[in-house]
Amino acid sequence: MAPIDLAAAPFNLDDEAMAWVHATRDSLTPRDKLAQLFVLLARGEPDEVLRAIARLQARRHYPCLFG
Repeated sequence: MAPIDLAAAPFNLDDEAMAWVHATRDSLTPRDKLAQLFVLLARGEPDEVLRAIARLQARRHYPCLFG
């Protein structure tokens, strides 16, 4: 897999921002890296989103990876 050019669009990161990205990535545990695959794109009011996530978890569509 080719590396992602974080200096190019759509990221347009400067050297300091890229260093932060790499340091943050490198500090993640394997569990944290796996959890990043399941980060939800949430739209709506925060309380609505939390209720929707709770309903999905209750139906076991998205098991909780964070606790």
